[in-house]
Amino acid sequence: MAHHFAIRQTTKLKIDRSNSPVNSMLRRSDNLTPNERRRAMRAVKGRGTAPERRVASILRALGIRYRAQGDLPGKPDFVLPQLRAALFVQGCFWHGHGCRSKTPVTNRLYWTRKLMRNRRRDRRVRRALNGRGWTVLVLWECRIATREDAMRAVARALGRAARSGR
Repeated sequence: MAHHFAIRQTTKLKIDRSNSPVNSMLRRSDNLTPNERRRAMRAVKGRGTAPERRVASILRALGIRYRAQGDLPGKPDFVLPQLRAALFVQGCFWHGHGCRSKTPVTNRLYWTRKLMRNRRRDRRVRRALNGRGWTVLVLWECRIATREDAMRAVARALGRAARSGR
């Protein structure tokens, strides 16, 4: 009987909700503490990312005039007034490109909703800009990984903007 009591106690310890330090260790699949994760996520930049700098460098090299962080709907990364085009450099994960990015396993419901809201907002912004007569150009992070890839993608996007501006 004593043996049965010991098994019951350890089982009770494992499922006891008041034992939060143990539960949080068992639930956490991240290798960072919550404070370290928070600090890392705050360091993620929204402007001046490497892909944006690469595109800016190419636009300058081609002699294309642009304004950074335009005041149009959606705040495009680059506004090309001569072509009446708004250029967005979008991260594959954050904007749901689907090339290789997957929804995180941890807190899946939050991420699914968050990424769906991002995609919905992108569609709304695209419609608003098109309604104002602007051509919307999107360069995906995965497609501009190298300078050569970025050069080709920028050239294609500029060609599209020139054709639609006629």
